[in-house]
Amino acid sequence: GWAKELAVAAKSAGAKYITLTTRHHDGFSLYDTQGLTEFDAPHFCGRDLIREFTDACREYGIRPFFYHTLVDWHNPDYYSNFPAYLSYLRSSVKLLCTNYGAIGGIWFDGTWDKQQADWEEDSLYRLIRTYQPEAMIINNTGMDARGALGHPELDSVTFEQGKPHPIHLEGSPKYIAREMCRTMNDHWGYASSDVNYKSVGQLIAELAECRRYGANYLLNVGPKGD
Repeated sequence: GWAKELAVAAKSAGAKYITLTTRHHDGFSLYDTQGLTEFDAPHFCGRDLIREFTDACREYGIRPFFYHTLVDWHNPDYYSNFPAYLSYLRSSVKLLCTNYGAIGGIWFDGTWDKQQADWEEDSLYRLIRTYQPEAMIINNTGMDARGALGHPELDSVTFEQGKPHPIHLEGSPKYIAREMCRTMNDHWGYASSDVNYKSVGQLIAELAECRRYGANYLLNVGPKGD
């Protein structure tokens, strides 16, 4: 199936982990939300796609990472009752932390959408540390704050669509990893008219530059082979 093909491709490329989108900004969950919402894969196709993904990763020795949106265009509470939405978010993340075995980490994305809001990050990260103490916690600072840490509990900095550079985190009590996330064309999501794909040479050069600074290269790929 699709998950096995993905794991085999990652393994053959020398990748140690795959970060899969469990829920993106449209609010649709690829996992069984167990009644939190009907806007999920089991209601749509009768399958828990995250279960298929984690099973395939373990079969081939790949560490599963979970991307999870913080922005949610589908949930009305995101706009009208933010504390209720944050409770929904934490309940969602708890499911990911307790139903799929050990994971490599959770990759959040979206605090940049409501920069002045209280995202109650302490509670969110404490939940992950409780159920997945070995998991990395990453929260993308977006394209305007590439390389910024954002919160002391985080384990990595991101360089979305940017180039990595040396980071100096004075007084940090722990090692902070770094990761450059890039797309193969100009979009993260499906864009039928975007054919501005990078050449193999460009991708290799990006990987080399990434490794120069000790960063990981998180390259976005679509669910289809093309």
